[in-house]
Amino acid sequence: MTILLFIMAINFIFVLLAFYNYQKVYVPLIITLMILIMAACYDVVDYAMYKSMYENSGYMGYTIESILSDSNDLYSPDKGYALLNELFLDAGLSYVEFRFIISVVCLFILWKITSKITHSIVLVFSLYMIVPFFFDAMQVRNFYAAVFLFVAIYVYSKYVRVDQDDLNYHLYSADFRGALYFITIMLIGTSIHKVLFFYLPFFLYDYLQSKRISKYICISLSVIGMMLPIYSGILQGNVALTNFLFENATSEGMERLAIYSSLEINPLRMWFDWSYLLLMLIILGYVLKCLKYNSAPILTVRYVYTVRQLFFYLTLTLPLLAMAPNMGRIYRNIMLMGYIAIATYFDYCKVRYKSLKLIILFVLVAIIGYGELYYTYGNAALDVLNNNYIMDYLGISK
Repeated sequence: MTILLFIMAINFIFVLLAFYNYQKVYVPLIITLMILIMAACYDVVDYAMYKSMYENSGYMGYTIESILSDSNDLYSPDKGYALLNELFLDAGLSYVEFRFIISVVCLFILWKITSKITHSIVLVFSLYMIVPFFFDAMQVRNFYAAVFLFVAIYVYSKYVRVDQDDLNYHLYSADFRGALYFITIMLIGTSIHKVLFFYLPFFLYDYLQSKRISKYICISLSVIGMMLPIYSGILQGNVALTNFLFENATSEGMERLAIYSSLEINPLRMWFDWSYLLLMLIILGYVLKCLKYNSAPILTVRYVYTVRQLFFYLTLTLPLLAMAPNMGRIYRNIMLMGYIAIATYFDYCKVRYKSLKLIILFVLVAIIGYGELYYTYGNAALDVLNNNYIMDYLGISK
């Protein structure tokens, strides 16, 4: 809990100073801080496994040709990540260098796209550092895949159809090009981590929601997902259903999910994920309304609309939380997009009691972070700070 309070205090100071015209100073500072923490950490959760995979050519010493052709080993579905490992290894780089370079590139992409949507970059990344930043620093392959999702949603939002009259915006799903770009980027991302398959049908859900009849079917399915508290006990206790969905699956990707289903359910994390999703739907609906009323840039409106639709789509996956606790990463991967959407409210809307609302926002994110990360994995998050090559060099770690 101490580490959470410390991170909150530092980030909140960053935000307050940034809102008083110090963005040019604090944006590079917070980006540099994230790079130092994420790209230079070692001996954290999953670190040894990914290092071993890398040093053994990722997959039992395979060549690039065998990675692209083989389909029998455990990690063969993630050929993109295997290929990335092999390319860097062939270039003579160590795992530390590989991890540093890829992390810097990914953080640069996050910063570049964020800066196109909101001016409140420090706010966005300050919230991100509370949660899920430390998860991303540990589960790096999931983080690399999440960056593909981040890019895909941004590109998709640029093609969202807009009908504008004198009173309001009417937003609809992206056109064919937007859907095509989204599918292409996501399919590439699934070669890094199969978790992205959960987001792939989003474009179809968004399209169906723009149609009069199918819209009500989508809404009905979302409502069923939101009613998770009513039937979660049935799903948790239904071993036969869990086995049918996961453990008896035939595809390699679903077999991987069987591992997740065998883990012990953490009720606290499940309810935090459920609460977070519903809370964000309420907040994003309000933000979108304010942006329309204040005539925010159309790109911003499109992006917030797309993110809200993505949150709506993910309500369909809520029942999975009661059967496979590791599915919480589905919602963590979109937290940064939610923060960006909220930041646009402070950019373009007339905000009364700004400091009070910022405090409330930080407290809410801290509560979510406590339930998601610090309550269960507090020591693991602390390892990200303690086990750091640059901190070791400066003599300030541990």
